Amino acid sequence: MKTGFLKVLFLSALFATLANTDQIIRIAVGHEKGVVHISGPDLEAVTGDGKAIKNSGSIKLSPGRSAVMQGSSSTESQLVRIKSPGLITVQNRKFRGNLEVIWQHTGGTQELLLVHLLPIETYVAGIVASETPKGWGLEALKAQAITSRTYAVWQKYRRLTGDYHMESTTIDQVYRGIDAEHSLAVKATEDTNGQVLTYAGRPIQAYFHAACGGHTESAEDIWGTALPYLPGAKCGFCKGSRSYKWEYRINRLSLNSALKSVSPGSVKAIRAGQKTEGGRLKTVEILGKKGKKVISGDMLRKLLGYNNLRSTLITDISIGPLFATFSGRGHGHGVGLCQWGAYGMANAGYSAKDILEHYFPGTEIRKMY
Repeated sequence: MKTGFLKVLFLSALFATLANTDQIIRIAVGHEKGVVHISGPDLEAVTGDGKAIKNSGSIKLSPGRSAVMQGSSSTESQLVRIKSPGLITVQNRKFRGNLEVIWQHTGGTQELLLVHLLPIETYVAGIVASETPKGWGLEALKAQAITSRTYAVWQKYRRLTGDYHMESTTIDQVYRGIDAEHSLAVKATEDTNGQVLTYAGRPIQAYFHAACGGHTESAEDIWGTALPYLPGAKCGFCKGSRSYKWEYRINRLSLNSALKSVSPGSVKAIRAGQKTEGGRLKTVEILGKKGKKVISGDMLRKLLGYNNLRSTLITDISIGPLFATFSGRGHGHGVGLCQWGAYGMANAGYSAKDILEHYFPGTEIRKMY
């Protein structure tokens, strides 16, 4: 029997199992190397082996040499479970549900991994509220809810055996706890409860970004993996975004410093290299004191700052005697749902289903649980 067929059978069985179980998601909400302040009404703290930790509704934990510390004493455990019938406050952020504090050794130092456990629908409402402005139309928020839920289910499958399923940052999806929640985000989540995007009967890799700048990208062009439901699509609906067109100006000394790891000395010119079908830079050529260096467009973004070069859809690079100026369009990697495009489509009367079919052609919305 072919490996591909076995994988299909495995995935089908897995998602059938998920459809019949409580959907709990594990979100990493902190990687702390110092003291962590946790509080809540009737707070309970228990070590991994079931030993209760005394507290008065507030507890301070920190990473020790080989275990979680409470104050100056070791809990003698690498896991502490926290729960409260009310809201748990962690480093001035509020969360519902349970929290796990996990000691780990990473990057040559000890830290505490904070993992928030919560129902996936609560998580999705928080994602919609964190990722989209309050004033957006309901259909745009519903499209975001379905996309975020699909992404969460996919990542949960990929990381079933890990300490957590997703980060709470742009590495995965931005989640800020209850502080960002609002009623329309909750309604969008409730209206789409359990709905995910599928292709050939299975949940897809549902990526999204802030603004595409006119055309979304194929997954193959950006990440080298062809996905039939992510071929790239003409947008034209994200012109309301402040990132539809942008410009970044940096002085020459700062430019030289930012690029010194790939081009030591003075940078003389930066030229466009290979481009994707949508016009994003796959590569750029940096001409410096020691010759030419070719790097990826994403590496250029990383070195100059992702919020400075908002995308690799760079339309012009000008280097003068004192400053370098980069002009471009869009914000983010450009694959999948264009959030500002969804906003524009919703305002034009399109439904969430229309929006998702546009950015993920060939997919079907199915109720998974």
